[in-house]
Amino acid sequence: MRYTVLPLIAVMLLFASSRSLAQSPLSTGFTYQGQLSLSGAPVNDSADLMFTLWDANADGNQVGSAVVVSNVAVVDGLFTVELDFGTTAFTGDARWLEIAVASPAGGAFTTLNPRQPLTATPYALHALTALNATNAWGMTGMAGTDPLVNFLGTTDAQPLVLRANNQIALTLTPAASGTLIGNNVAGGYWSNAIDADVVGGTVFGGVQVDGFDSVNRVSASLGTVSGGAGNTAGQVGEALGSVAATVGGGVNNTANASYAAVGGGQSNSASASNATVAGGWSNNANGDASAIGGGQNNNVAGSWSTISGGNNNQVNGWNATIPGGRNNRANADFAFAAGQRAKADHEGTFVWADSEDADFTSTANNQFLVRAVNGVGINTNEPTTELDVDGTVTATAFVGDGSGLTSLPGGVGVSHAMSAWGRNNEGQVGGVPTGNFIAVESGQYHNIAIRMDGSLVSWGSNEYGQTSNTPTGTYIDVAGGFGHSVAIASDGSLISWGLDDSGQVRNAPTTGTYVAVAAGSKHNVAIASDASLVSWGVNDFGQIGQTPTTGSYIAVAAGLVHSVAIAEDGSLVSWGNDQFGQVSQTPASGAYVAVAAGQFYSVAIADDGSLVSWGRDNAGQVSGTPSSGSYIAVTAGGEHSVAITSDGSLVSWGSNHQRAVSDTPTAGTYGAVAAGDHHSVAMLTVTYVGRSLNVAGTVTAGNMRMNDNDIFLRGGSDKNHGLGWYSSSKPFSDFSDDGPVLYGWSGGALGTTRDGQEIILSWSNEGRVGIGRAASINVLEVEGNASKSVAGDWLANSDRRIKTDVQTVDNALDTLDRVRLVSFEYTADYQASHPGVGAGRYLNVIAQEFAQVFPDHVKSSGETLPNGSEILQVDTYPLTIYSAAAIQELHDQMRTRDREIRALQAENRALRSANGALADRLTRLEALMDKLTSN
Repeated sequence: MRYTVLPLIAVMLLFASSRSLAQSPLSTGFTYQGQLSLSGAPVNDSADLMFTLWDANADGNQVGSAVVVSNVAVVDGLFTVELDFGTTAFTGDARWLEIAVASPAGGAFTTLNPRQPLTATPYALHALTALNATNAWGMTGMAGTDPLVNFLGTTDAQPLVLRANNQIALTLTPAASGTLIGNNVAGGYWSNAIDADVVGGTVFGGVQVDGFDSVNRVSASLGTVSGGAGNTAGQVGEALGSVAATVGGGVNNTANASYAAVGGGQSNSASASNATVAGGWSNNANGDASAIGGGQNNNVAGSWSTISGGNNNQVNGWNATIPGGRNNRANADFAFAAGQRAKADHEGTFVWADSEDADFTSTANNQFLVRAVNGVGINTNEPTTELDVDGTVTATAFVGDGSGLTSLPGGVGVSHAMSAWGRNNEGQVGGVPTGNFIAVESGQYHNIAIRMDGSLVSWGSNEYGQTSNTPTGTYIDVAGGFGHSVAIASDGSLISWGLDDSGQVRNAPTTGTYVAVAAGSKHNVAIASDASLVSWGVNDFGQIGQTPTTGSYIAVAAGLVHSVAIAEDGSLVSWGNDQFGQVSQTPASGAYVAVAAGQFYSVAIADDGSLVSWGRDNAGQVSGTPSSGSYIAVTAGGEHSVAITSDGSLVSWGSNHQRAVSDTPTAGTYGAVAAGDHHSVAMLTVTYVGRSLNVAGTVTAGNMRMNDNDIFLRGGSDKNHGLGWYSSSKPFSDFSDDGPVLYGWSGGALGTTRDGQEIILSWSNEGRVGIGRAASINVLEVEGNASKSVAGDWLANSDRRIKTDVQTVDNALDTLDRVRLVSFEYTADYQASHPGVGAGRYLNVIAQEFAQVFPDHVKSSGETLPNGSEILQVDTYPLTIYSAAAIQELHDQMRTRDREIRALQAENRALRSANGALADRLTRLEALMDKLTSN
């Protein structure tokens, strides 16, 4: 037996793949076809074929390893096999193929002769041509080239592609759009992208992670992504609208505006023209030409503004700066904030806050604010006070009461000193005492003042002992009459001294407590602690008998023979002598905050700060009343008046006898004033420069009455933060609360200082209230437990008329079965950040699991874990409704079971009856059978 093989085709062709030859690289394999005959007859069987490659047609050397192809089907002698001897087998020299056959397959090999020569195909010819071409680029480099004619690349508009591991590693693509002509360069990961219409784009980097592409992308012309993964340069869809954006590297960074740049880091964004983020994590530069140096969760929205680093900082103003720190905010133009929780909310404000974890917020434009609990040192690094200056301090003014100042030079004291002017016939002007004072009043020719320590001092006329008999002790209010004085002691009791010809001294009430007192010529009027009026002394014009016996009052004044008071609603009431209309001409409308009574006239301050006078006008004491300006205090003498303006200066009008008006001081800041018979005395707030407590009301007997006016809590012109009384005539927002309201433009809080300062209740300007925490998500948020004194539910509007698409809750049992109820303990970190959360086990659900059943009832709490992820909170109210619905379903099932049981019971009774009848019949049959059997 002799095998022969007739070669039909042996070509060095590429084994075809699923892609076209134009798309696929050539391999080193080739196809061999032959015709196998045995003793001249075609073989029809399986065969094992072994192929070896030689460098000669006989003998010679084997090239490479043998290739064995097993179990080849041979039909009519024809077979086809694919051979591959590797990349080193064919070097351009001739090769011969030796074939060994085993047929049927599995037998011994028989080597066939002769060896078959391999001939070149077109691809092989091309390779030979290239191998010998004079223009080929050598594997070891080239010499003597001309870059104008010798180059690697394309000569048409097609891209140039370089591959590594048969994957695209670099693509150079010609590009043009409009007037832009250039090339795009894409390297690195093969899936990196440069969008259509982009010219001059460059992208490198990119990676595949766990089978998912994390590619870089350039979406605008002249954009660059140098490396990293998941980065984007340029705004998608704006190839010519966000040019020259750059991302240097990092992961998931975006520069999507013209000339914007992100240097690196993770999840950073530069989304405004010329904005820059150097690095860090989750930083966003959203203002034109804004910059963030690094850090985490920093955001710049203002143009030309900067955050250097830190954590959770926010800049919203233009040209504003935060150098770093944590939770700082620069919300206004040219603002600066640094440290922790510094809030520069006003233009041109510098705010630096120390490490205290509490907001430190600006209150007005152009402030320089520093919070340093251990002191600010200038030329010293060991401050011993809030501000410690090692050197000289120069100031043009000092504002404040100066009560805490020590070691002042030259014996210059800081005091509530007094100035006096006008008639001095009894020493009432020349005998002004020195020292610190808090209140002053005048009689006809004498004055009485209360010192800082509450003691009394009197000077001027002593004809009736009105000065020498001044009592000792401590006092809160004082008044002077014609020849007597009266005062309220610190315990609220009354004491009078001096002239007593009409009972003005001896008839003073000996019981009760009082908050304010006024003295006329020979009568007195006081306001009791229950706001009622009490009068004593002479009654020749009804000064006593006509005193109102009903109503509540907040201020009172007494003239020569008449009196006037301000009721709680701000209205005026007068009584006594009406010779010059001082009673009948009393304004019948309006609201007033202060009142004074002269000889035969009165003057009051309205709630808008304006003045009104009525009564006798012989010396201009009524007609000369200022018609403009705002005033905080007023006094009336015999025929002249003095008022203090809102800026603390003095204004006088009326009779100028004894220069009672013309000698009024024109400099200084005053807080209290009193007038006698053509003389006056005023109390300076501070010897230097100062400001009194500007109360548009009455301060008496240790109490302050604001008369529905506000107390503003911040300096300057800020009227957005304060405490006020809001009645039905003064609505607050959508309510008409007849009571006090504490308000703030940016929210507010109530705190306690027990065991350190702590906020226990806070509210925001969005109307959210927090108990033990700052509310950020819900209308009411509570830190820790909440309880009620009695059992009961929180109530909510549930009227049928406010509901639509009402549907009965069903499938409650199955729904509840999906909810896992758990007991648990809070983590140590959570307990540490929430002091109200104690150790021990708690009962609740897991928010992430609860969301699978009730997704609408799981929300963000507004808090985050240290890694920045949000903490979820749940509303377990659906469990209440679904539990009730489940009970209803069980009840319905029980009713169904009851009906089934009753039906079965009836059926059972019928069966028992039938069984009884059958048993009876059977008995009769048995008896009959017995009878038949016996017969």
